[in-house]
Amino acid sequence: MTKPRMTWTPCFIEARDLKLRELEKEWNAIKAATLPQTPKTVEVGFTEQQVVEALGQPEKILKLGAKTIYVYKDIKVSFTDGRVADLQ
Repeated sequence: MTKPRMTWTPCFIEARDLKLRELEKEWNAIKAATLPQTPKTVEVGFTEQQVVEALGQPEKILKLGAKTIYVYKDIKVSFTDGRVADLQ
């Protein structure tokens, strides 16, 4: 006598597929977090907007007439006429 073949109910199949999609999102997030990240780059001539896109919002903004300085935790970015003039 052979055993009857098991079949999965549509409810089980739907729950399994949902769980697999959740796990795939989690695995992709873990994989993305472990990949080496490209360094953030700022160059002389960048606009203020480009610097904020690369480094995020500065901790402080110093306005000295025509010169503006964005202060970050590990770098100071000086702007003249809205463009990066110096990095320290």
